[in-house]
Amino acid sequence: VYRDPFACVVRRDHPTVGSRLGLDRFASLPHVELALFGTDDDVLDRALARHGKSREVVYSLPHFSTIPLAVMESDAVATLGRRVAMAFAERYPLRVLTPPVKLAPMSIRQVWHRRAETDPSVAFLRKVVIEVARDGRRQ
Repeated sequence: VYRDPFACVVRRDHPTVGSRLGLDRFASLPHVELALFGTDDDVLDRALARHGKSREVVYSLPHFSTIPLAVMESDAVATLGRRVAMAFAERYPLRVLTPPVKLAPMSIRQVWHRRAETDPSVAFLRKVVIEVARDGRRQ
């Protein structure tokens, strides 16, 4: 559907993070991790390890909606897709920053059962989802 670069969010009044997030500061902060389906993603850990760094995950949360609350009430940082990070920052007192490590953009994809491949209703829905998602990217 689209590719989304990563971004970091911290609370707007974070006491130790300025307008940029350096590698040492980033690694030293407590981290909030999205753990969909009960599993952590190690993409960020591998990127930090390439620089000889590691991080401490203090919150491993199963739902996107809980991430801004954990970040707002702590000195933690969360790394997520830029579109989600920007949406959170529009609604909550959060700042969006560029991660200090190189991360490949996330691929946001549609999946469906092969039995639905030729179903006109499912094909229509897939098309609408793609159009809406791509329009959102231009905002």
